[in-house]
Amino acid sequence: PRVRCPIVVDGDLSDWPELPFVVNEPAELGFNADSWDGPEDSHFRFGVARDADWLYVAVEVIDDVLMVLEDRYPWQQDGVELRICALPEPERSLSRGQGEFSDVLLLAMAAGWTVEEAFGADRLPEGVQAVSRITETGHVLEAAIPAAWLDAQQGEPWQAIRLNVTANDYDAEFEGVQLWWQPDWRRYRTVSGSGTFFKE
Repeated sequence: PRVRCPIVVDGDLSDWPELPFVVNEPAELGFNADSWDGPEDSHFRFGVARDADWLYVAVEVIDDVLMVLEDRYPWQQDGVELRICALPEPERSLSRGQGEFSDVLLLAMAAGWTVEEAFGADRLPEGVQAVSRITETGHVLEAAIPAAWLDAQQGEPWQAIRLNVTANDYDAEFEGVQLWWQPDWRRYRTVSGSGTFFKE
């Protein structure tokens, strides 16, 4: 949907009308699946919106134990990964996640990171905005992707994108799980076209 009020990418989600996609039962559990005790351990919800210049994504993670470590990759601690593919069809629906940072935008941030600290920050499209903020109940990630990048990927004014959201949950060092909204595109369980959004 088109946003009705301006969205400021600051990690404060009070300007979001809703986060309608609730992930209490992930489509796939990555890493150590046995370390996840269910939604009471961790779960997340997210929303997607747009205006003329930006695609916005907001993710709120509810987590009973927060683990943020120095000098570790975002997927080795609590954080969020966004994957966005804006290629034209059929490449978009059939993507297996190849070409991260070229055909697929990867925004991977640990809880509390800035976009400058994101994994591969220097390879993100120019103008990407993102901030993660630690909250009393877990953490949030808010991001804005330039429509100009989406247009360039699609070869025309963009009409659809494919998105996947992953929450990384660690309750102890080296004992983490990935909660995938849709099955990981890179693995055999992927579903063609899963996570596709169309402009309203």
